[in-house]
Amino acid sequence: MNTANYQLSQRIQAYLHVLSVYATFMQNHVTVCRRYCSHCCTSNVTMSTIEGNIINSYLQEHLPLYWRDILNPESNPKRFQPKMTINQLARYCYEDADIPEESIEPQSGECPFLKNHECMIYEVRPFACRSFVSKELCADHGSALVDPIVLTMNELCMQYIEHIDRNGFTGNLIDVLRYLKRSEDVLQENLTEHLVHNSPIHVLMIPNEHQQTILPYIEQLQGSMAKTKK
Repeated sequence: MNTANYQLSQRIQAYLHVLSVYATFMQNHVTVCRRYCSHCCTSNVTMSTIEGNIINSYLQEHLPLYWRDILNPESNPKRFQPKMTINQLARYCYEDADIPEESIEPQSGECPFLKNHECMIYEVRPFACRSFVSKELCADHGSALVDPIVLTMNELCMQYIEHIDRNGFTGNLIDVLRYLKRSEDVLQENLTEHLVHNSPIHVLMIPNEHQQTILPYIEQLQGSMAKTKK
């Protein structure tokens, strides 16, 4: 295994460690999310390139012909394309700096991996999908109902995932996959135009009232950082 592949493998293992810590945390929180519940499965999903690499490998093995639809950006022209990452947002807030304005189109269309209300890549879905949970059915209320402590844990894990992939990018799921694929028909495009460079953790976004509960999970998440010192 060459150095690049070894480092990618280490980052993937660190990412999977974050997912394991999050799964342990969520054992104490009830959600109503269930099969065929796809109210939140839109084309606005964002992820890091480390998540994209995992999905890329999964697609090559299980859905090799599905790239044709993913590589067509016009299929979801209103998809959300972030201007900053979670770690950048944390730093902006800490430094009381101006935060770039972002807007999300709720009617952006379905996720390209949604078929018959089921996720075609459920086993390797991005963390944004895993953490989009609700205590009540979104279809009944128009939006998710999430415990504030769960939101804090979501943001914490997202910060660690970005730190693990700090030499990569964050962007819309479609844009990240197109960047990683780099197929012949898109080589002439600037594939990083709608991606944002990741950043290491500068400060964690944890409200005072959540610190005591969250601290044990921070200690566990530190293990993921030890795997990716470079």
